[in-house]
Amino acid sequence: MKISIIPIVLALIIVSALTYLACHIAQGDENVVLLGIGTALTYLSTLGVSMATSTREVRTNVNLKVWCSTMFIIMLIANMLFAWLGVNEHIYIITIATLLVLHIFITWKISNVKILKSGKSKTQ
Repeated sequence: MKISIIPIVLALIIVSALTYLACHIAQGDENVVLLGIGTALTYLSTLGVSMATSTREVRTNVNLKVWCSTMFIIMLIANMLFAWLGVNEHIYIITIATLLVLHIFITWKISNVKILKSGKSKTQ
């Protein structure tokens, strides 16, 4: 897996802007710091992988980018809903941690798939 510097910097800028937006929406909430940390972590883990990584196998690369982009949209919706509706600390931590663990696990499994010459895939 290869990581490119310029796309990761762009991802950091986008993540910073979206995190600021979520914190601005939830301005009066007492858990705005928790929302900011969770938002930045989830956006960076999804958008950073989607924009800045590439693999040798085309199928793996496409699968990884589609999965990370889908999870970014899910995380964007979840974090913005928490920002608008208010952050309940326990529900937020459970929801975001579950989504983040699911994302990391599936990203890891996708990146470990070896494409055989016959077109079938095999995991390590």
